[in-house]
Amino acid sequence: MMMMMMMMMMMITGEILRLAGEPTLNYLLGIDEGKLDYICRIPREAQIRIILNMDLEDIQRLGRTCKKFREVRVQARLIRV
Repeated sequence: MMMMMMMMMMMITGEILRLAGEPTLNYLLGIDEGKLDYICRIPREAQIRIILNMDLEDIQRLGRTCKKFREVRVQARLIRV
């Protein structure tokens, strides 16, 4: 029974990978593991508005969390100046 479930999961995973690509598969696997990333899904303009209301130290910490936030941090810095 367990072997059959594992084979089904492999087939489903392969189909998701084939149809939707690796980023979508990784996102879905993350959800299954309880990793929800709401902040990265907010539109960039809203992210910049949020960052503009943060103090400098928090903005620097946020920029260290992922590449996307480093890019948003740079854009927010340009807007703030």
